[in-house]
This record gives sequence, structure tokens and C-alpha cells, in this order.
Amino acid sequence: MILGECLRPPSALEPEAYAYKDWLHLCVFDPQSMVMGIVNVALQGAPADDRARASGLALFHRPDGGWFGNLEVCGLPRAQVGVSSIALEQVAIAVDPRSGMVSASVRQPDDQLALQLTAQPAGPALLVDRKMPLRAGWISWYAVPRLTLRGEVRIGAERLGLENAQAYHDHNWGRWLWGQDVAWEWGCFRAAGSGPSFVFWRICDRDHRRFGSPMLSIVIGSDRRSFQGAAVSAHCPTQPPSFRLRRLPGAMAALHQDHVRPRLPNVLRIEARDGLGHVALEFRPRAGAQLITAEPTTRGYGFIHELVGEFQSEGNVDGRGFAASGLGIFEYVT
Repeated sequence: MILGECLRPPSALEPEAYAYKDWLHLCVFDPQSMVMGIVNVALQGAPADDRARASGLALFHRPDGGWFGNLEVCGLPRAQVGVSSIALEQVAIAVDPRSGMVSASVRQPDDQLALQLTAQPAGPALLVDRKMPLRAGWISWYAVPRLTLRGEVRIGAERLGLENAQAYHDHNWGRWLWGQDVAWEWGCFRAAGSGPSFVFWRICDRDHRRFGSPMLSIVIGSDRRSFQGAAVSAHCPTQPPSFRLRRLPGAMAALHQDHVRPRLPNVLRIEARDGLGHVALEFRPRAGAQLITAEPTTRGYGFIHELVGEFQSEGNVDGRGFAASGLGIFEYVT
């Protein structure tokens, strides 16, 4: 059994159960059409609390058509929750804890999006099973930077086969409250074909002025290499975006007009270097979505910005040089 792929609900006696968070996340990259997508299912709040919620998100961006998909939210008892699966009416993700295979399904006819796929791990995983402290609370995670896909997605009237597409998957769990001083910067970047995959992560305050220890992990072929701490530097200047954000859910977005044009990164530059290698990566977003997430049991909001775009990279890791470009998704939480 893959330990990181099992959901981590709190016990009935856990004092932090009210702050429970658990989610399964899948990113899809199709280099031929330049389509990128996010499928996410999440739980938050103590399972025994009637106010606890489950959510399902499916958002796909097409360069010539913008965003397709939507967010659904329901009471946790209405969702079907398994050992390593969460299924709502329109969005579902299940993970096989033995093989790590991910299955995802989306049915959103009103938002012109449908998807059925399976994703098979094609490289080493990354497990952070310890409780990484947020500025308020903690988080743990498990990630598979590289998966191969089978299936299809329908965006509007177009059908895309996913046999040549690529995927990233992670599972995150922890205890924190939206609205507290909790934020992070995270990104996954996939080069076309057999090129390298990258995962970047650092925790910060909501103003993005004080940062925890950063990490950049790179997968090349069957090998994974991580740079951490002082070996990694990241720079992401912010400004109001040149593109219009897709804001979800719509009713909540209407209540937060002060977040219509937040300051977001217009470029992300990462450099990592130690005695055995170096990596330089630059990502530029071309579109973005804002997800407004609310605490189910107390007043508090978080703003998760999903930015899609292209990246370029070069480096040398353990004697293996590379220069690669591709698609990326960068998550900027405020």
C-alpha cells in the first residue's frame, strides 16, 4: 500500500478535527493542443460536523476558448468518500493505494466539460509525510510528478484524446483554517515527451514576504533529484494581471469585489544550485483562475490562484545536462 495515497480523516477525539483538510489533485498537460486542466476533490471540516463540506473542481483552459468547467460544493455526507477516493455528483477522483493509478471523472454539461481518464505513475514519487508547519496549522503531502494518461476530455464541441498528454498528481492533508495567516507558492512544470518534470514549493505568509524553506524537485527519466533550503532561490514580482481571472464560485466572488484584480506573479524565476548540479527555470502565465475557499464552521476565506502558462529551463543534474520547455501550472495562495 502507498501510504501517502490514503485519506487522513481525524479521529473523533482529535482536538484539531474542526480544521481538517484533505484533497486529491490532478493536473493535465496536452502539449499538442496547449490545453491544461485541473481536477480536484477536497474535504474540509470535522466529518462528524453537519457543516463540513466536500468540493469538486474541474477547470480546463484552451488557448482559443478560455476556461471551461466549474466548482461544486455539497455537505460532506452527500459525497461518497472511500479510503482513497472522493466522489461528488459531477467530479470524482479515486486512487488505487497499491499501484498509485489515478482515475478521474468529470460531467459538467452546463459548463461544456466532460472527462474520463486513468493516469499511471511513470516516475518516482515525492512524500513529505511529516507535519510541515504552516504559519497557523500544518500540512503534509504526497506527489507524483509524472504520470502517463489514457482517456479523453471534451471541451465544448471538441474531443481530445489524452494518449499523448501528461499529468501530475498530489494528495495533500493537514489542519488549518482559511483566513488565518496561511499561504504558499507551488508549481508543477512538464516538458514535452520524455523531458524533465519539476515541482516547486514554499510556504509563506499571506503577504508573501516571509518564506519557509523552499524546495525544487526534478524528475529526469527514472531518477529524482531535490534541491532544498539555501540551495533554492525564487523570484516572482507581482502586478495586476493582464488577463481576466475566472473567479469561482460566482456568488462568493460577487461578495469579494476587492479581489477582482489582485497582484499576481507576472513571471516566476527559480534557480537551484549545489555541488552536484544546477537548474534555472522561468515560467510566464497566460491565464488564471481564482478559487475563493471559505471555512465551513467559522468566518474565514482563502484565495487560491491557479496560473497556467509556459516555461523554459536549463541545467545539469548529476552530470546530465538538459535544456527543456513545456507547460506549467503555478498556484499562488493569498
